[in-house]
Amino acid sequence: MQANVSEAYIEAIHRFFERVAPYLTEPPEGVRSWNNRDFDNYRFIVSELYLYTISLLRYESFRSVGLLLSSKYYVEHEVRYGREAMQSFGVLYRETQSIDARNERLKLNKLSLRAELLEQRLRASKLEFRYLMQGDFTLFLQGARIALQLGTYAQWWPETLVYVGRARAPFEIYARAESVRYFDKLKVVFQMQTKAEFAPLVEAFNNRQFGLPGAVYYDAPNPVTLMNYQKLASAA
Repeated sequence: MQANVSEAYIEAIHRFFERVAPYLTEPPEGVRSWNNRDFDNYRFIVSELYLYTISLLRYESFRSVGLLLSSKYYVEHEVRYGREAMQSFGVLYRETQSIDARNERLKLNKLSLRAELLEQRLRASKLEFRYLMQGDFTLFLQGARIALQLGTYAQWWPETLVYVGRARAPFEIYARAESVRYFDKLKVVFQMQTKAEFAPLVEAFNNRQFGLPGAVYYDAPNPVTLMNYQKLASAA
């Protein structure tokens, strides 16, 4: 069942994230003494909220998610560093050094303490964690596509996929997209027309240009498998 929302509502969501983006890297006005880790609470919460929003894929809200992923964000301070003011959704993801430091300091030995926090906090909601991972993976795919165009690193690191392990099964929406009819709905997320537009990304995955979280590389899940690339749009 599709549950797309109005474009006005999507624009409101977009504006919200645009307004909070500066808090991920810039101190509030008047603050002169600060440390890069001071922003980690914002970084965690904002990326978590965005991930929850993209997990609307659970309800096949493909058009809504596509609008969000294709929207750019005006981030004024980027200009100070010689970068474009208009940024993709990747600007909403930032590393959280304090969480990594806690993992090391307490010798918790977590592959990703940030992923564990996301999993624990989700338990109070009705959304299953596999759908959060599906959204995280979709953000990674589109972020990697953008990175290929710009010649940079993937713009979204899918922390939650440390829980996938050596999974051989694709995520649900990509499994369903074996159907041409379903793929025609899913492709709106990526603003694409044909499966062939994924080919450069698949080549980059095969060349290990981008990868997913894992204890070691060979233990990481295969993104080509998770996206069900070989079987996309192959059945009636």
